Amino acid sequence: MRRWRLRAGQQLPRLRFSQASWLRLVLFNQGSRVARQAACKMLETFFACQVPQRKQQLLNLLTEFLDELGTAGETAAEFLTLYRSLVSSDCWKRYLALRGVLTRVADLISKEIAQLSRQEEGSLDLAEGEQIAL
Repeated sequence: MRRWRLRAGQQLPRLRFSQASWLRLVLFNQGSRVARQAACKMLETFFACQVPQRKQQLLNLLTEFLDELGTAGETAAEFLTLYRSLVSSDCWKRYLALRGVLTRVADLISKEIAQLSRQEEGSLDLAEGEQIAL
């Protein structure tokens, strides 16, 4: 393979995760579970590479996608399974903890709780309105 590259005079294209808005669309695609699963399988394959910097880039990108969880609903199941499996190693858990992911997750949970509280208050208002009308 190395000889072929030298003879061809070309380098293999580099994998870049910086412009991955298309990936977000596929990972949280509401219309196709198969597409979500295929994207997760592809990312697992990328993560299996032996280049730590590439793994780090991928984790950073997927961490940016955590913001989508609140609106994604059930379509985030595959993403969460993938994320959990990628960060199962203690070294990646420490890396993400140092990058402030725990604080970010806590903020996301707080936002979800606040949203659920607002929805609950709205449903109580509706229930009270029905009681008044009776």
